[in-house]
Amino acid sequence: MLSDNYNIKQVQLAFRLSVSGYLLKRINFVTLVKSLELVMLGESLFPADVLTEIGKEHGVDIQVEKEVIAYSPPSADSGRGLSAREMQILKCLIQGDSNKVIARRLAIGEATVKVHIKAILRKIRVQNRTQAAIWAVNHLEAVPPAELHGMPHGGGTIIAAAS
Repeated sequence: MLSDNYNIKQVQLAFRLSVSGYLLKRINFVTLVKSLELVMLGESLFPADVLTEIGKEHGVDIQVEKEVIAYSPPSADSGRGLSAREMQILKCLIQGDSNKVIARRLAIGEATVKVHIKAILRKIRVQNRTQAAIWAVNHLEAVPPAELHGMPHGGGTIIAAAS
């Protein structure tokens, strides 16, 4: 949800309605794109000060160090050594696929997917699958979903704006 300002009541309503993100319209382009990428990967984004306020209203102490978690992608050469299978899995992560979906798509076991993801995280020096997907978006060439092991991948994105 894009808004002109932070209205605590509006944010609370958005949160109750399962909105995945609440951002200001004046957000810079790069941050907006990265925020939308995170939302597409299943993450939720809300202003730190608003979450802190909501926590206070409900008697919960929410500690937030920074409103935006700093993430600097590893250097471009840190992805060297990724196997073809790891590249396929990274491309599935970009699509937002779960381990189960990746396993079915690539005809491998879920446990095997988990092992590959752990290896990917270590090789590209990131902490989680979301950061891995962001790294892949920034470092891998775009590949049409149909090229992911010859299987189609459906899905669309809906973005809503409010003021």
